[in-house]
Amino acid sequence: PLNVVEQKDKCRMILDLQKVNDALIIPKFKYEGLNCVADLACQGDWMFSIDLKSGYHHVDIHPSCWTFLGFEFDGRTYAFRSLPFGLATAPFVFTQLIKQLARRWQEQGVRVIPYVDDILFLCPTLAHAPATCQRVVIDLKAAGLVLNSKKSKLIPTQHLRFLGVELDTQAGRAPTRTKDMAQNHEARQRSREKTEKERVRGSEKKREREKRERERERERERERERREREEIERESERAEKRERENMRGREREGERERERERERGEREREREKEREREERERERERERERGEKRGERERERERERERERGEREREREREKEEGERERERERERERERERKEKREKRREREREEREERERGREKEKESKCVCKRKMRREEGVRRRGKKSTRRKPRTSGRTRGSTS
Repeated sequence: PLNVVEQKDKCRMILDLQKVNDALIIPKFKYEGLNCVADLACQGDWMFSIDLKSGYHHVDIHPSCWTFLGFEFDGRTYAFRSLPFGLATAPFVFTQLIKQLARRWQEQGVRVIPYVDDILFLCPTLAHAPATCQRVVIDLKAAGLVLNSKKSKLIPTQHLRFLGVELDTQAGRAPTRTKDMAQNHEARQRSREKTEKERVRGSEKKREREKRERERERERERERERREREEIERESERAEKRERENMRGREREGERERERERERGEREREREKEREREERERERERERERGEKRGERERERERERERERGEREREREREKEEGERERERERERERERERKEKREKRREREREEREERERGREKEKESKCVCKRKMRREEGVRRRGKKSTRRKPRTSGRTRGSTS
């Protein structure tokens, strides 16, 4: 039962669900289309339109209903898991879905005209239109709806073609229809006029029938009233006779009734006194119960105040303990800082002592070096002195020989 309908830019699959549609209860509803443009559009408005891509396929079908939307192709069985074209309730379901979004936009002050998957938006000014368009696109994407970018007109304009009709808000003219649409509109207008005339004639005939019926009803009412008056007169005569006959009996009965009335009055007064006593007893009992309840409420409030005071005392104790702990921690931190300072000073003194010892060693090394140099010089002097003492005898002999 699968068919393909060729359109200008694509092919659309349509499922033949005639048997399923016969078993469905199809609700009646009205589309919002071009008939709403004249009511909502104003001269100078800016428009943009949105077309949804494969609108029905955005609506998922419950798995229990997949078996009713199946078809066979090339020996294999398939089933639609989304809303197919060909289901009689599909327009109603999809229109209700779009109406939820349209209601949200209308609550935000946007004028919107949805027609199945084609949606027209009207904005009062050009400055307001882009923000509205952006918000609408965001809402549609958040709802999981895919836009048909080729057919959607997202740039605000005052000249727009919507549902085959040219809309011109700049000139403020009524929509110019194509020839076929104009003929269909005239035919629908003539049909509506004919239906209206027939309805008027039918209502006039109905009013005439109702008028004649009311006249006959008034005649019957007058006849009924006349008979009732005659019956009342006869009944009054019989009543007068019975009244005269029963007057004496009523007088005697009246005496007995007055006696019984006095007795009943006495008994009633006794019962009234008894009820008053019981009422006073009940009132005292209620007053006692109210007093007990008030006392209980007072005791409950007192206990509540005691609990609150206890809570406040415990809270103050906790705060005091927390303060003591905080001061103890502060003292501990102070002692830790003092210990750190002492360690730093001790390290500094040790470092200075090491440096002093190093300087002492250096001085000792230098003094040893000086002593060694002095000893070497003294040793050299002694050696040179020894050499000089050895040479002197020789020079003295020479001198003696020369002198001799």
